[in-house]
Amino acid sequence: MSQVTDSAQQVLTQVQGYLHRYLDFLDRSKVTLPLIGAVAASTVVPFAAFFGYLLYWDSYTTRFLNKIKGIPSPQGRRSLLGHVVKGQRDFTEMLYGWVQECGSVYAVQIMHMRWVVTTEPEDIKAILVTDNIQKGGTHDQLSTFFGPSNLLTMHHGPGEPYKAQRSLMNQAFKMKYIRAIHPIFLKNAKLFAQELQEWNGRSINFVFEITRVTLNIISEVIGAQHAPPEFQKSMTVLVHQLSNPLLSFPGCGYLLRHVLFQKHIKVVDKFIYKAIYDRIGQRKRGITKGSEQRDYMDILLDAEENGLKFTPAEIKDHLFIFFLAGHETTANTLSWMIYSLCTTPSAEAALLKEIDSLSEEMKFESEDMRKMVYTQHCFNETLRLYPPATATARTTQAPYTLPSHPHVVIPKHTEVMTFFYGVQRDPKYWERANDFWPERWENPPKNPYSFTPFSAGERICIGKNFFYNEAAILVREMFKKSRFELDKSYEANGVPTTKSGFVAA
Repeated sequence: MSQVTDSAQQVLTQVQGYLHRYLDFLDRSKVTLPLIGAVAASTVVPFAAFFGYLLYWDSYTTRFLNKIKGIPSPQGRRSLLGHVVKGQRDFTEMLYGWVQECGSVYAVQIMHMRWVVTTEPEDIKAILVTDNIQKGGTHDQLSTFFGPSNLLTMHHGPGEPYKAQRSLMNQAFKMKYIRAIHPIFLKNAKLFAQELQEWNGRSINFVFEITRVTLNIISEVIGAQHAPPEFQKSMTVLVHQLSNPLLSFPGCGYLLRHVLFQKHIKVVDKFIYKAIYDRIGQRKRGITKGSEQRDYMDILLDAEENGLKFTPAEIKDHLFIFFLAGHETTANTLSWMIYSLCTTPSAEAALLKEIDSLSEEMKFESEDMRKMVYTQHCFNETLRLYPPATATARTTQAPYTLPSHPHVVIPKHTEVMTFFYGVQRDPKYWERANDFWPERWENPPKNPYSFTPFSAGERICIGKNFFYNEAAILVREMFKKSRFELDKSYEANGVPTTKSGFVAA
């Protein structure tokens, strides 16, 4: 506690100094006393209250870490800031560094946030499947920012609507519906392949271009127009906010939605609402699709048949997450896959050999997809090294013990984080853990919960099959006539980012 007390004294001394200088300024400016009091109350009091909150939380965290001494913590914890690594801006890299320092399970504090982080497969199974712990904490702010009525932000506890809505939306991701939208995948893949031919020898921003393609695919799947550039820009900005540290602070979900990123929210909402009302208008005019072609929006609009009914705002929330997850997973995975192929010539040669062996007229039926064995290995290896979500967290509702640490009781209201990126690069479970080596997938993983790029349990990603089918068709068309190499100016450190730099060849 002495460290906390010293820190408190330093903060109070600084606040005192700021206050004296502020009052001196007001005195020199001959401001009246009542006005001084009003200004001081409106500025100093919230400032002091904020630091008082941080000091309280710092003391609380010290007691928390003492309670779970059987779980290690990183060195260098500082009062108020916690385990902030100086000069480190990437959260995934920071978490991974602590795995290397502390081992597969550790406790960490960053300002008012505290987590128990695990990369143990049995812990991941317990948290996400066996015990199915509820979301909370930063999840609540994410709900405020992205809307409460979608599968990403809904709570899934007893009495919550998550299960009923998840069951309804599973219909849109059954294989018969995914096969029905193969023509959309194929049309856009062929257009992109043609563009790559036209860009032969030029340096391109591959992440930007493939994101444009996957957004257009999602737009067509829901019956909307192709996504305009401003929609793509705004959606990209909003996707990046998934890791915004402000989402860990109470009330900041509202701040992000209605102040900081209001312009981008409006652009996205306008496009999605137009798609919804256009479809409603078509249905009123008797323009409908056959039962085999009912898509995600049709299922949402027909929800009343299944005992549910959605408002346009709720449909918009669901479609927003469909756009967000549906385009980003494919775009980022294919970007990292091509980067990995560019740096692993043997894997690239094996993939090209398989692509060249496929029939020119393949229809991408189930038997055709089964022929793309090495392509699937490349997808899985990319997802292992660069998972779409590097981690997820759940909030304990009662004292909790991890299977890996059965004698350590974690207090209630603690966020336990399953760090997928860490376990999927753990040498205990993966030979040549940091290498891009698709051949490893000729055999299943040592532990099924050491590979969970789409999460696990009740909240496993609903669009998993959508991704594999869309990505397979895109890869087939891209590599039929095009090859890629890294731009000479491009650098990467192997940690997921949105940087890109490829040359179409």
